[in-house]
Amino acid sequence: VVRHGDHFHYIPKASLSQQKQVQASRAVSRLGNQSNSHYRVNSSKIAGLHYPTSNGFLFNGRGIKGTTPTGILVEHHNHLHFISFADLRKGGWGSIADRYQPQKKADSKKQSPSSKKPRTENTLPKDIKDKLAYLARELHLDISRIRVLKTLNGEIGFEYPHDDHTHVIMAKDIDLSKPIPNPHHDDEDHHKGHHHDESDHKHEEHEHTKSNKLSDEDQKKLIYLAEKLGLNPNQIEVLTSEDGSIIFKYPHDDHSHTIASKDIEIGKPIPDGHHDHSHAKDKVGMATLKQIGFDDEIIQDILHADAPTPFPSNETNPEKMRQWLATVTKINIGQRTNPFQRFGLSLMPNIEVLGIGFTPINDMTPVLQFKKLKQLWMTNTGITDYSFLDKMPLLEGLDISQNGIKDLSFLTKYKQLSLIAAANNGITSLKPLAELPNLQFLVLSHNNISDLTPLSNLTKLQELHLDHNNVKNLSALSGKKDLKVLDLSNNKSADLSTLKTTSLETLLLNETNTSNLSFLKQNPKVSNLTINNVKLASLDGIEESDEIVKVEAEGNQIKSLVLKNKQGLLKFLNVTNNQLTSLEGVNNYTSLETLSVSKNKLESLDIKTPNKTVTNLDFSHNNVPTSQLKLNEKNIPEAVAKNFPAVVEGSMVGNGSLAEKAAMASKEDKQVSDNTNHQKNTEKSAQANADSKKENPKTHDEHHDHEETDHAHVGHHHH
Repeated sequence: VVRHGDHFHYIPKASLSQQKQVQASRAVSRLGNQSNSHYRVNSSKIAGLHYPTSNGFLFNGRGIKGTTPTGILVEHHNHLHFISFADLRKGGWGSIADRYQPQKKADSKKQSPSSKKPRTENTLPKDIKDKLAYLARELHLDISRIRVLKTLNGEIGFEYPHDDHTHVIMAKDIDLSKPIPNPHHDDEDHHKGHHHDESDHKHEEHEHTKSNKLSDEDQKKLIYLAEKLGLNPNQIEVLTSEDGSIIFKYPHDDHSHTIASKDIEIGKPIPDGHHDHSHAKDKVGMATLKQIGFDDEIIQDILHADAPTPFPSNETNPEKMRQWLATVTKINIGQRTNPFQRFGLSLMPNIEVLGIGFTPINDMTPVLQFKKLKQLWMTNTGITDYSFLDKMPLLEGLDISQNGIKDLSFLTKYKQLSLIAAANNGITSLKPLAELPNLQFLVLSHNNISDLTPLSNLTKLQELHLDHNNVKNLSALSGKKDLKVLDLSNNKSADLSTLKTTSLETLLLNETNTSNLSFLKQNPKVSNLTINNVKLASLDGIEESDEIVKVEAEGNQIKSLVLKNKQGLLKFLNVTNNQLTSLEGVNNYTSLETLSVSKNKLESLDIKTPNKTVTNLDFSHNNVPTSQLKLNEKNIPEAVAKNFPAVVEGSMVGNGSLAEKAAMASKEDKQVSDNTNHQKNTEKSAQANADSKKENPKTHDEHHDHEETDHAHVGHHHH
């Protein structure tokens, strides 16, 4: 696991040469116990979970390809990101962490062979199997993570994970030629302008079966669930899982959740659908922290803290809990009101990484109790007096972003600093940084910097973020043998002809005035290029790069994939939202595996010679006729199988010829018009009924009594 800027990559040993494996092993052995420590510029927000990483990765609950003892591996284009279980919980993905915890995996494997059932999809009808496969492919999920459910009247549905909860979609609602419906437009509000509660019809169908097919216990739990959620029992749909368990599906805001009947205990709160009890196992230890004197907010922060050993979930002895607290090395108490005034911080004297950002702080004196502190993240705290740094000789990393600091001169005496984050401060001069020879990481985004000359002699610089500044001349960065990552995005006047590096690997140039790729010649080691929303009209020049394996070039003016010569290294190419009318030229990229050509002007996937390298093809939102999109026996569109026989996954949503789209738009307009008229007629009818009731209240009372009687017999009040 290797840190790459603000995130981590997972590199399989098998992908490295023998020499590189030896080098990596030596590097790891030198790290020792520090191998799990890393810096984070914004300590209360986690790159990749709260906001995109520098290479555009944002975890959405999908793409999990494996696990390690300490985290998950998530696919992102042609590589894997590593996310620790601790960060998952801190970032709101506790349910994912619990799902993949090694201990839980081990427990699940203890099932006796006789207790295991074959997955239901093995016995599903072919049309249902196809829909299951299509759902998994469109959601980028492993099919094993989708649970097959069945309503009491025999309808098949699928439950799939989404963020920190799950959704259910019925098989009959999946159309293989259309995108998967948005789960946050559920049932009754799905048709705009026409209030048509489909769920009521569903429940009406099931009503007569509930009392017959549910046990008395499940029936009581259903009624209890409805009562606790403030719902009519008829709004809760009853499903059964593959093993026969009863599942209740209930509406929540603009979507729905599911809960197993066995997880409902009458008399106890209903579990929050958005929090999968990620800390239920920690209740005993949490109670011990409470007994010691910690408040609930700091207890939550302690659960997310780093220490050599996991949080002692079942510890009841306060003294032993104190011993564990003394081993904590990293904690974030940012966003808490008056964080330094909270009880118990003195019980964690060995903290090396401390987050206190995003909350006003008036006095920094309490930070001096942490004698081993190496990294301090204090974004948006309002601190203006930094004299306390004089008493922190071990400090290596400092985040002072969003604190209104325009002058960095006060930093010159702290020669040991290797990382400074000072984004969003209005800084104009970098002159003080010239006196900090150990700087390796600099985050200077969103300032008013134009002169990089002071950085000329910073020979140890590895990573530099200068996005959203006024930089033009880049010559001060030339010759830096350790510089690996550079972000120049949103520097409108940046002159790339002045950038000449020997080791730069990752370069971001979004929203600059770049119009060609000629700069790759003088930056030969760039392997990862992000150049979105510039003026790029062609990919010419990419074939001259010796190292490039990934290019993201969204929102440009590229009209063709054709190159003058072959490009033998590129594995990932994203040219979404350009002006491609054909995929001819794709065979110039002889190692290409992932190709995204979404939102272009393609009317066909035909190419003269079939491509044999691309395995992932996204051609969504183009104008490819539906006649080319019929799925073959492997659930691959026929046109894809013909022209890209190696493809095993991708996306084709939003296609159809221009004529087909026009016809569909006309049909939808008519539907909206019909729905609007229907709604108006319904309102008129309702008003007429109301007027009638006013004129004849006796008749109304008799009608109401009749409805009450019907409700008692049927168990469902439905107009």
